Amino acid sequence: TFVTKVNSYFYKGSILSYLSGIDFSSNELYGKIPDGLGKLSDIRALNMFHNNLNGTNPATFSNLLQMESSNLSYNNMGGRIPT
Repeated sequence: TFVTKVNSYFYKGSILSYLSGIDFSSNELYGKIPDGLGKLSDIRALNMFHNNLNGTNPATFSNLLQMESSNLSYNNMGGRIPT
C-alpha cells in the first residue's frame, strides 16, 4: 500500500526497483531515519524536511550513489552526510 496525503494506492510485485524519489516532507515524522532507506540504491531525490527527525544520517546513506538532491532541513539532526 502506498498512501499519499490525498489517495491510497495498492500495488503487487516489486515496485521499489522503479522508485526514483521520496517526499516525506511536512509529515510530523519523528525519531531517527531508518537504515533501510540506504538500501534504495536508485533513489535520486529524498525530501524529509520540516519534520521532527533527530540523530544522524544513517551510514547506509553512503550506498545512495545515484542521489542528486536531498533536503533534511528543519529537523533536529546533526553530524555529517556519509560518503
